Amino acid sequence: MTEGMKFRVFGELLTITEASLKFKVKRSTLVARMTRKNRTLEEAVSMPTREVSQDSFQWFGKELSLSAISRETGINITTLHYRLREAGMSIEEATNKKAQTPYGFRGSKEYNCWVGINQRCSNPLNRGYKNYGGRGIYMSTEFRDCFLTFYQHVGKAPSTSHSLDRIDNDKGYERGNLRWATQEEQCNNTRKNIRQPIYGEELTIAQAARKYKILAGSLGNRIRLSKESLEQAVQHFLDKRKDK
Repeated sequence: MTEGMKFRVFGELLTITEASLKFKVKRSTLVARMTRKNRTLEEAVSMPTREVSQDSFQWFGKELSLSAISRETGINITTLHYRLREAGMSIEEATNKKAQTPYGFRGSKEYNCWVGINQRCSNPLNRGYKNYGGRGIYMSTEFRDCFLTFYQHVGKAPSTSHSLDRIDNDKGYERGNLRWATQEEQCNNTRKNIRQPIYGEELTIAQAARKYKILAGSLGNRIRLSKESLEQAVQHFLDKRKDK
């Protein structure tokens, strides 16, 4: 399913985006409905939109709120909302842990990345939340609500050593601000790639890591979490190496 592909809808040829605007249904909802049970676009726009609230659900003989069901099953409430509203699943289907991710992406690097970002940006119980959602880093609604929209924008990771990077660290996970990058490229992007004084010369974090044989990610994290200068952080790792 590629951008720009047209489908016949009530006698007209429309793209998913055009159908979304014409029938006032979110594009992500249409994509989810089509991938679920291979529906046509015409069938997808004809489906009633299910409203998901915190009211009780009849779930295997018990009357529970969605939050309670989330706690019972261990399935994130955002995932349950997506399955119920976007994919049109019943509550029993939504709580099936083997429910299929669109296009069979479950367990892929891209899908795990999407889930991780969602958690860091929106779940206060996630250990990474304080460094992301807790300081205003967000995931745009279109990406948060639909994995396929996210994947269509970022594409497949070039290799296992690439991870998703925000080009402008002051902005969130949104269109135009994401790229797959290596650890060194991400470190060079930190603080707008500023060179810092270290032992009489000026180097970026990545350059210093390469020169002193330190993992770039470990060096970057040391500077970010300990608020040390580049020279202090490098010295910390050199001292640790001497103690071994």
